[in-house]
Amino acid sequence: MEDKRLFEEAKKSWGKHFEIAYLEYPDENVIRFLSRHKSEGGNIVDLGCATGRHTEAAVKMGFQVTAVDFAKQCIDITKQRIERLGLSNKVRYIQNNDIDISVEDASQDIVIAWGVLFSYKKDMVAAYIKEICRILKPNGYIFCDCRTQRDSFFSETNKNEDNMYKRMDGVYYYIPSLEEIKGIFIDAGLFIEKVELFEFTENNMEKLNSWYHITAQKN
Repeated sequence: MEDKRLFEEAKKSWGKHFEIAYLEYPDENVIRFLSRHKSEGGNIVDLGCATGRHTEAAVKMGFQVTAVDFAKQCIDITKQRIERLGLSNKVRYIQNNDIDISVEDASQDIVIAWGVLFSYKKDMVAAYIKEICRILKPNGYIFCDCRTQRDSFFSETNKNEDNMYKRMDGVYYYIPSLEEIKGIFIDAGLFIEKVELFEFTENNMEKLNSWYHITAQKN
C-alpha cells in the first residue's frame, strides 16, 4: 500500500510539473546516443516521455517509438507534439500503471529512461529495471541517468538510511551509490557498458547537479 501511495503522489506531481515546465529541446547526451544507433533503426521505448522531446528526436531519426508515462498529462502533451509534426503513425502511447510497462517481451532495441528511473524507493527501482530488461531484445540497450551522491539533493540532512531523499512536494528520489547501481543492473540481467559523470551548477555555483549517465546492454 505504501508503494502504491508513493507512486500516486509521484504521478500527480510530475503531471502538474510538466503542464507548466514544458521541455522543448532534447538532451544532447540522448541525441549522441541515438545518433550512434541511428543506422540500425528499430524500436524504442521513451520511458517517462514527459513533454515528448526525446520521442520527437527519435522519430525524426527513423525509429519507431513507444512513448510511455504514468501521467496522463504527459501522454497528452507528447501526443499533441507528435501530431503537429504529422508523425503520428510512428508513435504509440501507453500510460503505464505502477512499474508495469505494457510492452511485449523482447520487443525493443532501445529504452531511453531520462530523469525517471530513480523517482521511487529502492525495491521499486530494482523491479522497474527488471521490467525494462524484460521488454528489451537480446543485446538491446538502455540509456538512463540518475543523480550521484555528490549532488546537492544528497546530504546527511535530507536522506534516510535507504539513501532516499524526499522533496517538498512529497516526491521521493532514490540516490544510490555506484556500487548499488551496478548491483541492481546485474540482478536485472543487464551489463553496464559505460558510466559517465556529468555535472553542472546552479544558483551562482551554490547548487551542484551531479548525474551518472549509464549505458547498459541486455545479456
